[in-house]
Amino acid sequence: MHPRSQQGATVVELLIAGSISAILVGLCTSIFLRGAHIWAKVESQSDVLQEMQVVVAKFHQFGGASRIHSVTADTDSGVLAFPSASDEAGNSAIDGDSGQAIWYRYDILYYDAAERAMYFRELPIVTPTTDPERLVNYDDGSGQRPLSFYKSRGRSLAKDIVEMDTEVDGGVVHLRLKGERRRAGSERPELLEIEGRVYPRN
Repeated sequence: MHPRSQQGATVVELLIAGSISAILVGLCTSIFLRGAHIWAKVESQSDVLQEMQVVVAKFHQFGGASRIHSVTADTDSGVLAFPSASDEAGNSAIDGDSGQAIWYRYDILYYDAAERAMYFRELPIVTPTTDPERLVNYDDGSGQRPLSFYKSRGRSLAKDIVEMDTEVDGGVVHLRLKGERRRAGSERPELLEIEGRVYPRN
């Protein structure tokens, strides 16, 4: 009877060990899958955020060197334009008569809703001036153009942008971007928002 008791105890032990192993494998698999899910989510959010930060960095660069009454900020057309006092070589100049800066071009950030992307382009001012118009009033000699005319030939800055809002409020220019990116294995897109404000010179 004693050997059978030992054999029966060994079978029970094997069953218990197998059950514990199955539980541990299930827990490890669950932890791994959850970790992979979190990693994919963070990676997707990070990619979108980095691209939006590139746009905001350009926004601060251009806006800080511009002047407030010459800024064009139009959410409906998705255009944000700042006059720049730097020429093609990156140099600036002062008008000898007035002592004011000479403005050479517009730095334009624009949003393409169809492509869900933000772009950047430069537009030379045909006749450099000490008093640049807002882009909406700019005339290159062929008459004033709608702002949509300038939304071409740009360099891509960010993708997966689903919304762009901008406005001039007093002496402050505001920009808000909303990004969205779908990741593999998930039906819900990752959503992120970023805001920026800049204070151009008067």
